[in-house]
Amino acid sequence: MVFTRTTLIRAALLGLSGLLFAAGAGAQGLKNWGDQIPGTARWKVLLEFDGQAVLDKETELVWEKTASTTAADWTTARAICAEKSIGNRRAWRLPSFFELASLVDNSHTNPALPAGHPFVGVNVGITYWSGTTNFNNGAQAWSMSFVDGTLFTETKTNSGEGVWCVRGGLAGPTIY
Repeated sequence: MVFTRTTLIRAALLGLSGLLFAAGAGAQGLKNWGDQIPGTARWKVLLEFDGQAVLDKETELVWEKTASTTAADWTTARAICAEKSIGNRRAWRLPSFFELASLVDNSHTNPALPAGHPFVGVNVGITYWSGTTNFNNGAQAWSMSFVDGTLFTETKTNSGEGVWCVRGGLAGPTIY
């Protein structure tokens, strides 16, 4: 049997589409965003990041295990995250205010984090910057207090806010 180039290309494409169909058949469906993962099962300290990063299985974001004790203005906080390397991995950023809010458990205070969380160094005496600019005032960005999970807008030049970097997910637009 003689195969022409066109026949081989068609066969390859059919084989590839069959492979993609088969892979899709075994793939998991969309994540059920109503699911909550209780207690310590929600978190995985990542040894691949030298134990200094935590995977949140509920949101699939990777957080610094230790929130920074350094207070900074918003521009500096963004630079701190952008320059960060944990476990020889870069691509850290300030979280959006939605991502910060995903850490909050309203049934706890001081800190307002879920029971069994592995984070250390969360300073309830300061608020933490988000990468989200206030839509009504571009000179401000959102921040969050982990005393009780309250969101605030702060002037970006305020140097008293904390820095807690995240990796993964889709950063999306930074203006809300």
